Amino acid sequence: MSSNSERNFGIDIARILAMLMVVFLHNLLNGGILRNLDINSNPMSMIYWFIENCSIIAVNIFAIVTGYLMTGKRFSYKRVIELWKIVIFWSIFIFIVFYFWGYPLKMHDIITSFFPTIMNSYWYFNAYLILVLFIPFLNAGIKVIDFLVFEKIVFCLVALSVTIGFVGHLFELEGYSGIWLMILYLIGAYIKVSPRIKRLKNTWLLILYLLCSLISVGAEYVSIKFIGGEERWLSYLSPMVTVSSICLFILLTRINIKNDKIKKILIVISPLSFAVYLIDTHPIIFNYVIQDAFRSLTSLNLVYGLIIFFIISILMFALFLLMEYVRVYIFKLMRNFVRGFKTNGN
Repeated sequence: MSSNSERNFGIDIARILAMLMVVFLHNLLNGGILRNLDINSNPMSMIYWFIENCSIIAVNIFAIVTGYLMTGKRFSYKRVIELWKIVIFWSIFIFIVFYFWGYPLKMHDIITSFFPTIMNSYWYFNAYLILVLFIPFLNAGIKVIDFLVFEKIVFCLVALSVTIGFVGHLFELEGYSGIWLMILYLIGAYIKVSPRIKRLKNTWLLILYLLCSLISVGAEYVSIKFIGGEERWLSYLSPMVTVSSICLFILLTRINIKNDKIKKILIVISPLSFAVYLIDTHPIIFNYVIQDAFRSLTSLNLVYGLIIFFIISILMFALFLLMEYVRVYIFKLMRNFVRGFKTNGN
């Protein structure tokens, strides 16, 4: 966008919130909180599951953002190369830090750190690579197709995904695939161009978002108590998760930021947010640092446990942002040094 006055800062908030939710998700599930809950003795502890179900929309929102921003625009593949460089940097850098720290790493850790894309260390980035290759085709199709036909196609794709895809028979890998990201891209494009979206009232969108999360929590409660804890509803393809993702995203796009200081902060933080995913999901951090690190919170008073959970998660998020900010600053200094050296050399 050409100027801050034209920029939709709600999209920046959506990006940032989605990455914060990723930290919540990993700390809850991989951190051991959800696996260590005793809902029989303390049913109120299901509030952790509510947070999980409110946050599971993070990945969907991040992909919807891409569709909303990129529809009708020319996609620069240089951006993909830049993202790839960031992926490689954090993958190798984190390995080096832990290696010299004396952490007992395995050969598999070394291989996945140096070859993150081949070893699928970051599934979202791998799926994103497939998406970006199709963006020119998707945009060309959206441009020439009749709106009502486009609307029906999006509706049918979503309907198939949250039904046949949800039960695992549409080859969408439970949402961990480029196919699902392409459908989310089309959803984002539809939200941007559809006049129907503007008629949806904020109150109903918020109610639907919370209601879908509550229904998912209820389904999880039944699953844990009577079926044995199958996490069926914690799926990107879940109809409740999909509806929640769409509702919250639309709400976020309607946020009107007027304070210039907040705008400047969002402009700085938003581009850094993707690195939060890269750092938090790094196999070494994910499998060694986060693994069961928060299970002790379930033994605390519920209020204290929740407060500590949010404080730690937000601090982790802030730390990861700071790490990426420092990387960007150092790389900028290096580029300026190289340019200055070339200029003086000439």
